[in-house]
Amino acid sequence: MSQRAILLVDLEPELGHAFASRCAGARLRPIPVHGELPLLSSASGVVLAVVAISGRAEAGFDRVRAVMKLLRGCPLVVLARGTGIDLAVRLVRLGAVDVIELPAPAMEVAARAFNHIGTSSDAGDRVDFVGQSPPMAKLRERISNANRVGSTVLIQGETGTGKGVVARLIHEGSKRRDKPFVHVDCGALAPNLIESELFGHERGAFTGAAGLRRGRFETAELGTIFLDEIGELPLHLQAKLLRVLEDRVFERVGGSTTLRLHARVIAATNRKLLDGVRAGTFRRDLYFRLNVLSIEVPSLRERAADVPLLVQAGLQRVCEQHGVSVPHVSDAVHERLASHPWPGNVRELLNLLERLAIEQRSAFSDVEELAEFLQVEDLTLRESGGDTPAPSPLEPEELRDRDRIETVLKESGGNLSRTARRLELPRSTLRHRIAKYSLGYLVPKD
Repeated sequence: MSQRAILLVDLEPELGHAFASRCAGARLRPIPVHGELPLLSSASGVVLAVVAISGRAEAGFDRVRAVMKLLRGCPLVVLARGTGIDLAVRLVRLGAVDVIELPAPAMEVAARAFNHIGTSSDAGDRVDFVGQSPPMAKLRERISNANRVGSTVLIQGETGTGKGVVARLIHEGSKRRDKPFVHVDCGALAPNLIESELFGHERGAFTGAAGLRRGRFETAELGTIFLDEIGELPLHLQAKLLRVLEDRVFERVGGSTTLRLHARVIAATNRKLLDGVRAGTFRRDLYFRLNVLSIEVPSLRERAADVPLLVQAGLQRVCEQHGVSVPHVSDAVHERLASHPWPGNVRELLNLLERLAIEQRSAFSDVEELAEFLQVEDLTLRESGGDTPAPSPLEPEELRDRDRIETVLKESGGNLSRTARRLELPRSTLRHRIAKYSLGYLVPKD
């Protein structure tokens, strides 16, 4: 069976038609099943399984388990009608990548399920998007809308909410899915290198430019360029970016040949860009040019109802990574985790779950024991003055940047001016990163 396919088990006619329509557009073959399951294997070309269940009977759970055994490793989405949160948690623990509560518009259900093609139950940051709360339903709707068009998108949300995952989901759900996805962290690049990184440079354009280099806009080609932390972009480059977005053209540094931008632009920030507009640190015209499609990623506090599902999915992932069994989590512990403020959002929760998994216990039922793990986050808040959220777990590139800043701060005795000069960073950017990386203790108080 060479053509890729989707297994559709026990779907209602309206849902079946919606999935069939979506399959036709994606050149996938639907395999509708009612009754006995066909003889298939993981090598049969099935890239997604969708199983519909209803009620709280064990028969639905057994049906899902049977499909999972049939197609080991294939992502499985459950469409659940009237099953309740307890069964949803069990399904996620079993390995379902998503549980979609019905009733819901058929085409939206199909679009959401299609986002999981090519993923698996331990598919990294996709754990962020487990959940059935109204904020998550709204977020998925916005992502689905962005998938259908090629407009510029501005993603806003707190650190650790999954803005990068949203950007990738938009790319993978669009017609550009087979083209490059280029991620640029505007906050991690030295100001004197950002222009060359974005637009490229010609040979001899500046000292050290030994040859021609293609920039990120050029390497994105017909795909997507994701400008992360766009609020960190210096003003002079904001003007140049505005021209790129308006005219769809740019030149390499030191060059005169005009190149066309064919890629889609997605930007993200954890800042309130309108505050930057009012303060004069972000161009008003660029803000409105970026904000064609706006997506706000909810904080974990806004979707606390999703915490039990996130805990189960997160534990499943980290326990598989560490080769340990998944511990049982009591209702009391679930309630305590749901009530925690989570300043670092889902990243912070996943970090906590990894620490729990390393404990290699068979169960977590005592809320008092859990308090020992949560004290780490509380301590970080107190050390930072209590007014700013604790930083979320950092990505490898951010860890390298943090170590570099920490080293120079120590060598400079905490002097910001000397540190900024040595790192070739504006003082405002340096202060932002010191706060982001919780390095304020290295700076002497006035």
